[in-house]
Amino acid sequence: MIERYLFTALKDGVAYVTAHPEILDALFRDYYELEITEVEAIKRIWAEQPINIIHGYPRVDGKFPQASIVLSSENEAQTYLGDVAGQVDEPGDPADGADLRSAIWQHQYAIMVVTENPDLTLYYYQILKSVLLAAASYFITQGMFAMQVGGQDLVPDPAYLPEHLWVRQITFGCQSEFIRLDLESLTGKTWQIGGIHVDSTGSPRDVGGVKTLVTTYTAGEGDDDGQK
Repeated sequence: MIERYLFTALKDGVAYVTAHPEILDALFRDYYELEITEVEAIKRIWAEQPINIIHGYPRVDGKFPQASIVLSSENEAQTYLGDVAGQVDEPGDPADGADLRSAIWQHQYAIMVVTENPDLTLYYYQILKSVLLAAASYFITQGMFAMQVGGQDLVPDPAYLPEHLWVRQITFGCQSEFIRLDLESLTGKTWQIGGIHVDSTGSPRDVGGVKTLVTTYTAGEGDDDGQK
């Protein structure tokens, strides 16, 4: 599931940045060109206030700073003719011969970075955005592709969060192939043929174990008229 891959990438990335604080120097001092005193403050706060990664919307009684993974939307982006993506071909498997159905899905997630300070929200947003970008190779190994990372500020809404919390949202989009096993496709399929039929390969599995009694000949192998 995509949200679990995001969770793993964020958890592992946060742990790596914590173990290698020089990454924060490269990000905020070298790239964003912040003052040394501010960069040192960011490194101290990052060590003292670890961010919590959770699934679902933030809760009022949650532990902050926090990054919550929320599904914004997902849908079929591309389908195949008849949705068919092959068949199971494993003799002895109860699903042998069943159809595989497939489609390309588009997924859109939001990672809501929530803290009790606007500057802190900005810092943590930039760090987690970099973590997701650095995790591209991991996402590819999980069958994800066409990744896109973006972001936006959210309008404060006391119906969802107290006014003293600040939120900036990372958006993450990707595509993946969703394959399902269609066991119902086994119903009505013919697996054996009764009676006399042609021995095409010599394999008893091809004919369901029925004894083959007819052998075909091409022209020239039989009588003068090419038949036998």
